Amino acid sequence: VEAWNSHDIDVIRSVYTDDVEHHDGQLEIIGADRVAVMANRLLERNPDWDGRLAGLYIGGAEAMGVWEIVDIRVGANDYTDDHPIVEYDVLELRDGQIATWTLYYDPETMPAFTLSSDRAEAEAALLADYATAWSSDDPAAAAALYATGASRSDPVFEQESEGRDAIERHATEWFDWYPEVSVELVHPIAEASREEPELGGVFSIRPDGDADSCEVLMAVLLETDEDGRITAERAYYDAESLIVCGWAV
Repeated sequence: VEAWNSHDIDVIRSVYTDDVEHHDGQLEIIGADRVAVMANRLLERNPDWDGRLAGLYIGGAEAMGVWEIVDIRVGANDYTDDHPIVEYDVLELRDGQIATWTLYYDPETMPAFTLSSDRAEAEAALLADYATAWSSDDPAAAAALYATGASRSDPVFEQESEGRDAIERHATEWFDWYPEVSVELVHPIAEASREEPELGGVFSIRPDGDADSCEVLMAVLLETDEDGRITAERAYYDAESLIVCGWAV
């Protein structure tokens, strides 16, 4: 964030490995030189660009940073302190530099860019069903969200589930641990529009279901099939919330 806020292209370039891979929906940029060209064009069009780190979710070798961007114009929209672009950057490091950078957005801040009209309703329904199912105390209801060969990865807790049956076994353990758990969607996450975009969300987890109790914040990224079932899931967590709820020290 500090590098981009410097508006110094050499400083921005130094954050990335020479062979960095950047994905932003249909856009793919390979190499720090091309990232630098992209940054230069973007900052020339938006000389007052400013950003701030609004959150950080850990996920094993990856991290998801929440970045709010202001003083920028995209299409006909101006983004300000009161109405920032909210983006989610999934980053993987190598020797202290960013080696992969995959970009997602909060579709509520950039709806025309992230959601086509024919997908918006289905994606919103899936996220609502996800929260309901993982709050239901019904392992079969949770497993029903997933395709037969789906995979679920939770590297923070070293949980890997391959196939719907394995995910149902995980759900059984989940509800044994937290039979009163409440899961609610806080913010949706969407990839820039393409034929089969990834989606996801930031979810609030209250282990005992009490609205005044501790809250774990979990971000998930989901891939789906043509029937709207989840084929792949990856989880990330706000580290401080894990500590507050006693899930980590």
